Amino acid sequence: MDIVSLKRQHSEEMKKVTEAYENYKSKYNTSNKITNNIEGFKQDTIQIFKALSDRIDREEKELYPLL
Repeated sequence: MDIVSLKRQHSEEMKKVTEAYENYKSKYNTSNKITNNIEGFKQDTIQIFKALSDRIDREEKELYPLL
């Protein structure tokens, strides 16, 4: 895959990560929302961190070596 296509793919993936984070941020934007759904908060936090970690790993392995 060429760098332009790869960058486009990574940009589309980042839009999804950003959307997921915005939803997470809205869902847990007060301490009451967190404490009223602590288990959901824990699971959603794990998912957000995994999505970000996976994204960083893909950039480092796929995109940056091409630069």
